[in-house]
Order: sequence, then C-alpha cells, then structure tokens
Amino acid sequence: MIIIAAKWMPCKTALLKDKSAAPTANLLLVNLVFLAILLAVVGFNYRYALNFVRGPKDISTQDLLAVQNPEDRPQFFVKVNGDKLLATGFQHVEQKVDESTNKVESETVKYDYKALRVGSRLLLVKAPGAATATAYSGALQKDSESADVISQLEQSTPELKGVFLPFVLDTMDYRDGGYWALGIGIPVLLLVLWNVKKWLTRTADRSAHPVIKKLRSYGEPEQLSFEIENEIAQAPSSIGAALITRSWVFAPNYFGLKMARLADVVWIYKKVTKHSYNFIPTGKTYAALLWSRSGENVEIAMKQNKVDEIIQAVGQRAPWIIAGFNNDIQALWNSNRAALFQAVDECKAKLSGAQASAHA
Repeated sequence: MIIIAAKWMPCKTALLKDKSAAPTANLLLVNLVFLAILLAVVGFNYRYALNFVRGPKDISTQDLLAVQNPEDRPQFFVKVNGDKLLATGFQHVEQKVDESTNKVESETVKYDYKALRVGSRLLLVKAPGAATATAYSGALQKDSESADVISQLEQSTPELKGVFLPFVLDTMDYRDGGYWALGIGIPVLLLVLWNVKKWLTRTADRSAHPVIKKLRSYGEPEQLSFEIENEIAQAPSSIGAALITRSWVFAPNYFGLKMARLADVVWIYKKVTKHSYNFIPTGKTYAALLWSRSGENVEIAMKQNKVDEIIQAVGQRAPWIIAGFNNDIQALWNSNRAALFQAVDECKAKLSGAQASAHA
C-alpha cells in the first residue's frame, strides 16, 4: 500500500564521468558474479553435465557385472540390454497428506521396481509399471530406497541373496534436471554476455553511457557537463547519496545515475510505502518523487528525514515547483497537465518579477 504525504504550499502549485564510473564497474562486477555462479554450478555437477551432454552409452554385460560403485565410473548414463524382466511387487508411491489431520488424501505410483536379468545377475530397475522391455537407458545409482528394496527381496527369497547388483538403474526422467538447468542457465548466460558487451561499449565510448544519453536529451553533453561542474564547485547540497546543485538533482543508483533538471520539474512530493506481511505491518519506506514536464519521474529512496531535506533543498532552489500531494493536483496531472504547467510558469514569472523589483 502506498500513502502520499498530503500537503499544499502556496505558489508551489568530468564529474559526470566519475558518477557513471561506479555503476559501469558494478555492471561488470554483478555479471561476473552471475557467470562465476553458472560455472560453479556446472563444476559441482560436472559428472552429471558430462553424462547429460554425451547421452546414454552402451555398456556390455561384462562391464556392467564388473561395476561395484557407479560413482567410480565417469560414464554412468548407460544403455543396458538384459535377458528377461521380472516384477518385484515393489513400487514407489507418493502420498498427499493433509497436514492438520495426517489423512492420506491421494496416492500416486511414480514407478515400479523391476528386476532385469543380465547374465547371471539381476539389476534392479526403476521403470514405468507397464514396462515389459529388456533394454533400458538410465543412470546407474546407489540410493537407500533401492538398497532397502533389495534387502527385503533377499529376506523374502533367501536364494536371491547376492544375486542383485549393488545399485539401481534409474530410467525415470534422468534428463529433466538438465533441461531445467538449460532453461534457466542459457537465458542467464545470454544476459551476462549482453551486459558484458554493454560494459565494453561504455568503456570504449563514453558517449554510449546511459548518463551521457540522458544528458543529451537536455542539450549538448559536453556543454552541460561544463555547466554542471561549475555548479558543483559552488557548494551544492549533499543529502545522503543525492547531490543538488542550483539547477540539477543527481542521485546515483547501483547501475546508473538518476538526474532531473529543476527547470523541467513541476511537481515534487514525498511517497510513503507501508509494508506488511500477512496483514501485519513490518515498516515503511520513503522516497522523494520529482515529476518533469516530459511525464518522467525521478524517485529517490532514502530515510524520511533525508527525503524531507531533499524536498526542502529543491524548494529553496526552485520555489515555483509544486510541492506536496493532494487529489486535485493528481487530477490535473492526469487530465490537464497544461493547466498545471501554466500555474507553475505563472508562479515562476511572479517570483522572478518580485526578485527583479527587490534588486532594482
């Protein structure tokens, strides 16, 4: 929920290069962090990634029977050809349970445990219940559930003891995780490469930086830079991270620099945002909103007292700007901005005339 501080006041109806340097560096730093995270994820899961890319490889009966631990094999995503498929009577069932009553609401059989005869041994296989084939592709794995199934089969049928291979072939959705990773990783990688390209462009050509492009909308950047540097040399107001000169407001953020020319600003007010979680208030945040004739706004988020200082500093430099919020101003802004601009221009002319008379 957003609440606007309501208040109506009479008649208030080379540095740039430094400012842009940190956001440009931040752009590179953040994207290098994302790239490092992607590489780390691939690195920690390199065996899975390698098997995912290679796909399942044929494994001979001799090689399969020689396997003791699939973790020792670089290639564990395999194709197995057996002699006969046997039912074990065991299934993997997932239940949906009501947390308040512990009542089982539904059950879903995800897969069956089958026994595939391979040579003189049996290989436990996670496969669909209707499966009857003797050739399967999947991942050779060790897990506690399959070990428990083998143990129960050996207890119920003692002659099976030592017949089962000490691992399972998981044929169920082995590649799903890889497809999910590609679906997330590829867009992130493309975004990183795009942002690194932007960083290279901005580093090689200062005129390509968004700060310079924004300045160009006000006039010639080089001339404006010179004028701004002169104003900064004349003791501007520094409020938090914001800098307010005679004619400008600057507020750096992590990736750029917000700016507004006071000659174009017509309206400023304080925005108060209430935050809550499950209808329980958790705090408020504050921001100064500066609206320009173009319809654009600059929002500067700070502590409440700093926001008040910004509004006061802007009012001292441009007292014709409308300060505060009420529904009448909002209605004019939405439906008749020309009238709002005219009121600001008349107020500015009146104040300028009064100052001229005072100096006469």
